[in-house]
Amino acid sequence: GTKMHAQRYLLTNVLKEELGFQGFIVSDWQAIDQIDADYYKAVVTAINAGVDMSMVPYDYVKFITTMKQAVDNGDIPIERVDDAVRRYLAVSIRDAEASWARLVRDPVYRCLLSEPSFLGARRVLDLGCGRGLCAAISAARRGAPPGRSYVGVDASARHVRAAREALGNLPGHTFVVADLRDYDPPAADFVLLLNVLRFLPAASQDALLRRVGRAVHPGARLWVRELDAGAGWSFYAAAVPELLARLLPGRHRAIGWRRACDLRNALVAAGFEVHDRTMLHGGSRGRVLLEAVRRPAAVPGTGPAP
Repeated sequence: GTKMHAQRYLLTNVLKEELGFQGFIVSDWQAIDQIDADYYKAVVTAINAGVDMSMVPYDYVKFITTMKQAVDNGDIPIERVDDAVRRYLAVSIRDAEASWARLVRDPVYRCLLSEPSFLGARRVLDLGCGRGLCAAISAARRGAPPGRSYVGVDASARHVRAAREALGNLPGHTFVVADLRDYDPPAADFVLLLNVLRFLPAASQDALLRRVGRAVHPGARLWVRELDAGAGWSFYAAAVPELLARLLPGRHRAIGWRRACDLRNALVAAGFEVHDRTMLHGGSRGRVLLEAVRRPAAVPGTGPAP
């Protein structure tokens, strides 16, 4: 049958026009080559069908040359190219605006910009780093210690890829894909767990905090930012976007909402002294910001067996 990348009716008429899809369509890996043995014809067919971005893993020069020739020949209308560009820019701008909105409206990011222990930390571990927003914040500030290492960890390969593309050339910055349920954290001076724990079951949260407690040295800091399930209506108002996200396929879903007191107890059990910094930095609004400082004492349960 006809490859999906050549299906103008489904990609353009149905998806973009009838259903009003506002994003951009990306081809599969080297998939355009499968449409036709004549590469020129394959490119023209795919782009006119509605493919906005082509995954060309090897000979991208050939694709660019062919695409330009097809436009010059009038086989691909310039309006089709303009549509693809508009769609890509619209999505990119929305992502950038979402990150900027978090930076402007969310007080925790402003806190990081003025937090000496974060800005001066030689080893930062960002668990649930997303696209690397916190890494970008720290990189933008002057005065970072020489030889600083920044390790970002996220379960989303797409987010990690975006962080690598944006920040991977910065010295000492590493971004890895890992499941926090079984991730063994490296040593760090400052650890971030911002809006992440609730995507893990409570038992996995406790296990992760214990592993962090074993990995960091006394005096190291851990910031935990979460919704407070004990905050009543403020919690439910803050949780609405995630409650709605439960209806969408392929989205990470919060399964481990906890009360602030339970989070504090889990941190204490993991070997930390806990300070509530919520009201110092913008109020609660259903959220809690806890600063945990690693105690010199051993983590409970990690000593030699009797």
